[in-house]
Amino acid sequence: MTGDQAAIALSVCRRVGISAEHILTGTQLDEMTDCELKKVVEETHVFAELTPGQKVRLVSALKENGHTVGFLGDGVNDIPALNEANVGISVDAAVDAAKDAADVVLLTKKLKCIGAGCPGRAKNFYQIC
Repeated sequence: MTGDQAAIALSVCRRVGISAEHILTGTQLDEMTDCELKKVVEETHVFAELTPGQKVRLVSALKENGHTVGFLGDGVNDIPALNEANVGISVDAAVDAAKDAADVVLLTKKLKCIGAGCPGRAKNFYQIC
């Protein structure tokens, strides 16, 4: 889940080994009803070109589908989604407002520390940037 262009998101996914078979852009998301989105969110691997409001809508759809959602954000634009998520996560280099909105602030750049702190974590990990 990113505000970046789809081509950039796909390039990053390829480099880190995240499946990018199904991608949805913010423009496509805006054309969907909430009911349609709740179905599509389960089938989509990458969400790109998103506004802050669209990120909140995706987090909400995942929660409504029964997922526990962690959202990683570092900018002022991420605060609404940080607040909507079950667990808001930020990084030490983030703007102060994002760190204040987060439940957890990571002091390392390694995302593995998130999984290490959640022994009962879900099978699916939605990497959100």
